Amino acid sequence: MKYAIVIADGAADFALDDLGGQTPFEAAHKPATDRISIEGYQGTVATTPAGMACGSDVCSMSLLGYDPRKYHSGRAPLEAEALGLELAESDWVFRVNLVTIADGRMLDHSAGHLSSEEGRALIHDLALTLDSPAPGTHADTAVNLLPGVSYRNLLVDRSGS
Repeated sequence: MKYAIVIADGAADFALDDLGGQTPFEAAHKPATDRISIEGYQGTVATTPAGMACGSDVCSMSLLGYDPRKYHSGRAPLEAEALGLELAESDWVFRVNLVTIADGRMLDHSAGHLSSEEGRALIHDLALTLDSPAPGTHADTAVNLLPGVSYRNLLVDRSGS
């Protein structure tokens, strides 16, 4: 027997007036997903260990059988792996999210879901502003900014401390 685990991350969302009080998932035309839910098995599971923040990184790790309390060290290492970035034991990697701020308040956690090309340009300009090497130049420096996907980017500290 073969199994498929479908993780509809974010599908619950919020009900929207524009969608007649439904969530985007409820309002979407999704015959294949509907068929799977009718013919397959469904269940619920608590995927957020006590004391940990509920997020796709923690919950997916838990759902796949890894104890996030033991293995989770943040989103940045997961993003680095997804980008195929090789890290040494002494490297530190941090997530650098691009956000929208106005009047001293964060208005959007994803900078309006900007494109990867727009994010790459902003990270490049930020690197120049910080007097760091431009992303992708592979300069031999301790700290490098690396473009990722959309608003999700990385800072790698190879100083060893």
